[in-house]
Amino acid sequence: MLQNQGKTIFQFRGEGLKVSDGVDWKLLLASCELITLIHTWVPMGDGAQLGLAANGKWWWLDNHSASIAKLPLGMLSAANFSCGLNLADSSLALISDDGSTYLIDPGMRFKHLYKLDLGYLSGFYAGHDGRMLIAADHAI
Repeated sequence: MLQNQGKTIFQFRGEGLKVSDGVDWKLLLASCELITLIHTWVPMGDGAQLGLAANGKWWWLDNHSASIAKLPLGMLSAANFSCGLNLADSSLALISDDGSTYLIDPGMRFKHLYKLDLGYLSGFYAGHDGRMLIAADHAI
């Protein structure tokens, strides 16, 4: 489930993304390809959302239309990441299951990789001062 442009959207596995018109659930344009679990939606500053799918694909949801997202060349599959944040400078931060944090610039180009822990990073938050607080297996 996610909120996008004032609408509540549900993923119906095997069918795609649907939004309620008050009476029925309507399939969103081009979302019929989203039949496997989208485990995370990252709200982006422009109103779009970046979806991380369990099958490794990256998806954009923009203006109630879904499309495949193009991330930097050589980027790990979406299945390797547990969550993401849109930062104040419009960069994208993603934490992976191998203890790394990836930063992607606003133009969707690779910016930086930080190896923080040997294990799973369970969550992170953007601080008011521009820094990130990241929870790892062995430290915060």
